Amino acid sequence: MVNPVRKAREAKGLTMKQFAVVLGAPYSAVNGVETGLLTQLPATWEKGMTRLGMDYMAMQRAYMEWRSRKAEAILEGMKHGD
Repeated sequence: MVNPVRKAREAKGLTMKQFAVVLGAPYSAVNGVETGLLTQLPATWEKGMTRLGMDYMAMQRAYMEWRSRKAEAILEGMKHGD
């Protein structure tokens, strides 16, 4: 299960630090999204993502779906003692 934001960032050849700079966001926010700690993409990222040729709304939907699947996997793991 690959985080869609991380996949898109890596496809652009950007480090997390570079991505944060382009987005005008703190590194911790990029880290929070890539680890699934944030519930959704910050709205302030839309302009930077558009500049990178990314569809912000599509990425938002993909991220929220990925995060939901990640949560379900955690709960499933709890049922099996993982």
